[in-house]
Amino acid sequence: MSKLFSVIIPTYNRAEQIRNNLDHLANQTFKNFEVWVCDDGSEDDTKNIVDSYKESLDINYLWFENWGGPARPRNEGIKRCTGKWICFLDSDDWWYPEKLEQVSKYVDSYDLIYHQLDIISTKNTGKKVSEPLQENVLTDLLVNGNRLANSSVCVKKSILDAVGQLSEDKDLIAMEDYDLWIRVASITKQFKFIEQSLGAYNWGDGSNISHISLERIRKEQIIFNKHILLLNDDDQKEAKRILDYKIGRYYSVLGMYAESVSCLKNAFLSRSFKMKLKATIFFTQSYLSFLFKGG
Repeated sequence: MSKLFSVIIPTYNRAEQIRNNLDHLANQTFKNFEVWVCDDGSEDDTKNIVDSYKESLDINYLWFENWGGPARPRNEGIKRCTGKWICFLDSDDWWYPEKLEQVSKYVDSYDLIYHQLDIISTKNTGKKVSEPLQENVLTDLLVNGNRLANSSVCVKKSILDAVGQLSEDKDLIAMEDYDLWIRVASITKQFKFIEQSLGAYNWGDGSNISHISLERIRKEQIIFNKHILLLNDDDQKEAKRILDYKIGRYYSVLGMYAESVSCLKNAFLSRSFKMKLKATIFFTQSYLSFLFKGG
């Protein structure tokens, strides 16, 4: 029989983290769900750990030769699952017991549901990771960037069937979820943000593949160029300003102050006073760093 929710968990050599992940799934108060653990070639004890949950969860385990990212394993799980809704969950994150029960309240009214997550790390514990989107979700995503934490998102299977699955373009590894949200937003505005924190986002184990790097900057630019023509001319310009602000900050973190200053200049032209102010502050910091450290 089909389930309401299919939980898709890609993993790679995270045996101990996935034990914690599955413990929390077994404690869900809402029980009408199945789990698909999609293993991207692990060489540790992941399979045995997953198998140990067969009595407490409706769980399936798939193992594939290593592909190098979560997109293909996720897609393989999506192809096989029976749920009307697909729930994304990374193997080192976890949900609180009421997660699926809370999400189930909105499934008749929305096409994509996401919620707040607590960041868990040695430096940022207690901070939040998701943010509500504006009414025009497509414009918001393209102009202001991705604010949907992957492990919080549940989306109708019929919507995924309509837009296609996660991109397996390796240039988008670690950003394929953002690409998918944009494609979903191109056909529906029915996004629901639950302000309550319903899970935890693990930022502290050093294995997260989305940390700031030159490669991440390149991928941000690929996403921008792929979808920017979905916006009108004015929104395209604003999106470019905010992207330049974001990339300027990335360059500063990487100690590339000349590049940071160059990017931040365009952010001054933003139509948002708040963005102008943030750009001014960060430009000043980067320029002084350029003079005294990088110049």
